Amino acid sequence: VDLVAELMADDTRKSERRQNAKNTALARLDFNVDQSEAILKSVQVERTGTGQDSDVDKVKLWYDRNEDGTLDTADDTLMGEGIFPGDRIATIVLDTTTPLSYRTLATQDRWTRRYFVTFDINDFATPYETLGFKIGATTFLEASYPNYIGSENIPFETSCLEVLPSARTLQIVEPEDLAKDHVYNVELSTKPNSP
Repeated sequence: VDLVAELMADDTRKSERRQNAKNTALARLDFNVDQSEAILKSVQVERTGTGQDSDVDKVKLWYDRNEDGTLDTADDTLMGEGIFPGDRIATIVLDTTTPLSYRTLATQDRWTRRYFVTFDINDFATPYETLGFKIGATTFLEASYPNYIGSENIPFETSCLEVLPSARTLQIVEPEDLAKDHVYNVELSTKPNSP
């Protein structure tokens, strides 16, 4: 199984995202096989950048079902998701309830399967920190037995996105009129001003 990995095109990926941004595409991964067929089972990614694991709610893998090369969550299929549990590594196990053809790579039909890796950025992610990922070794990808992952294009590392703060609404909560129950005594002087 070979991997062709690319950063998302500039028109679909910006170098910054706001807190609470969902399905932020970081990379496109194209897989194919040199003979027969294989099934993609899991993808592991290592978080990069200055941010923390807690800055990312979910890491997702989407299948480009309409084969247009652009992530569209209304038309494409969510294949699996994972989290960063605190060690910078997230494992996405492909959902076996999705159609097998979405996970199968076969030469007889010249199937190349295209996937997108996305992050859901936490609403409280630290502003101005950066987030990205890398696939550091062939062991980060798992295919059905007895197939193996080829080393071409691995390691692969994305650029990092900068997390920007989301706009927040400030409100006065339960104001209290402290003057309403108080009587203030003011002494008035009746003496004329002396020269």
